[in-house]
Amino acid sequence: MFTLKFTEPLFQESKQILGIDQFQTRKWLAWQHQVALNFLVSSFILKEKLLCFDDLPLLSARDIKEIFVFKLYQEMTEEKLMNKMFKRHLIRQRDINYSYSKLKCVKVEVKGSVEIVVGKISIPF
Repeated sequence: MFTLKFTEPLFQESKQILGIDQFQTRKWLAWQHQVALNFLVSSFILKEKLLCFDDLPLLSARDIKEIFVFKLYQEMTEEKLMNKMFKRHLIRQRDINYSYSKLKCVKVEVKGSVEIVVGKISIPF
């Protein structure tokens, strides 16, 4: 469960945002250096997500990349960057809520404890 929940999205973000699957090398040493740098950046992004989770729970690698591009190039104002990120987070939250609403949830109360049953999966609370 831990592997699927945290490792797979990390690799997916590394492929999509950082381009871990888009580099071409001729020697193994160059490939190892590239992968090491990508994993270093991935660990930095994961650390930033964990540090900012209370304030921005939907912070993604794309958001962090856009913040860095903003800081380096200043192509837009900080207010426009935050509005753009906020709109994307609203859309993501709407999609998350929609997918949870499609699941058939049954709330079962057993002697003071609440248990939510989603299909055949039981989640105790």
